[in-house]
Amino acid sequence: MSLVPAPDVAAWLKYPATPTGAELTKLQETIDSAESYIASKKGIGPALGPNTVVQRAVGLGEVLTLNRNPVISVTSITDPQGTVVSLTGLDVNLAHGLIGYTLFGYGCWPMPWYTVTYQAGFANFAALPHNYQQAVREVTREFWGAQRGGSRPSAGGAPDDGTARSEADRIIATLPSYGFA
Repeated sequence: MSLVPAPDVAAWLKYPATPTGAELTKLQETIDSAESYIASKKGIGPALGPNTVVQRAVGLGEVLTLNRNPVISVTSITDPQGTVVSLTGLDVNLAHGLIGYTLFGYGCWPMPWYTVTYQAGFANFAALPHNYQQAVREVTREFWGAQRGGSRPSAGGAPDDGTARSEADRIIATLPSYGFA
């Protein structure tokens, strides 16, 4: 399910009233596609909303770095032997996906790697930054127009000569990146 509600997008598209039935379903699917497209381009995950991620993170340093950001919550951390690491007392930076650990007063993860399970993405519409909300509206408009015979974005967002990008890719290029994937 999308973070950006269909009535919000319908109003932005200047619909006289929120679509219903099959038209609402098509609009919702288009919003879902726009959000997924943006999320994949910005390294957030398969969707802008919460995604469960299981990642092997490199240890032996001051922090574990998570690949998908922003992080909503950390569910579990296990070491290579399968021992669960207590989440109590960890220094977790959700915005940047960093998890600090202190052992005997020193900041160091003692094992070479850890399996981290966490929720990445944005928790809800209110947590989605305004520029991302606007990007979803704009990309939905482009996709919506393409479905109705308007200009369709080129495959991969750019023509073969690489001289121009689709409007969707221009909009997405202005957004801050959150993840590494």
